[in-house]
Amino acid sequence: MKFDQTPKSCEIHTRRQARQLWARMAGRAPMNVQSFPRPPLLEQISRHLQIKYKGELIADTTQAYWALETHHPPTYYLPPSSVKVPLTKTGRRTWCEWKGMATYFSLRLGGQDVSNRIWTYEEPTAGFEPIRGYLSFYAGPWDCFVDGEQVVPQPGDFYGGWVTSELQGIVKGRTGNLDPIV
Repeated sequence: MKFDQTPKSCEIHTRRQARQLWARMAGRAPMNVQSFPRPPLLEQISRHLQIKYKGELIADTTQAYWALETHHPPTYYLPPSSVKVPLTKTGRRTWCEWKGMATYFSLRLGGQDVSNRIWTYEEPTAGFEPIRGYLSFYAGPWDCFVDGEQVVPQPGDFYGGWVTSELQGIVKGRTGNLDPIV
């Protein structure tokens, strides 16, 4: 059967089913965010990560890390060498109980400054030293891709996780809430 043909018995009725079908087609096993560890697990990955803004490539790598934490979609950390546009530090700083103090950046896109949507850990805590200086991007206002699949931002605007089709379970999202992945 061709991928563009869908028999009546296989009709997709929910976004969750569509996402699970995409994961199976992409050859990735489902992952339940509720089974991710706490404290988070940091792993080097070879997934192809791309970030684009209106078709312009901002970052591109297959040499990144992800942090997996209970009730969170993965947060990806890209090497600074993968970023194709200049970044400027802002004054924003936040604290993560696991990774330490984060510093933020701005960049100019399409004639507009986009601030505080990219961060790094310059002095990460023990266990997270491999991501020293690596950059993490919120999934917007640009388009983020994992192995060619466009991601969905983690619900809310506090956390920076990237939701992909193989993820299942309940994620933290809007402040104080848990949201189903659908």
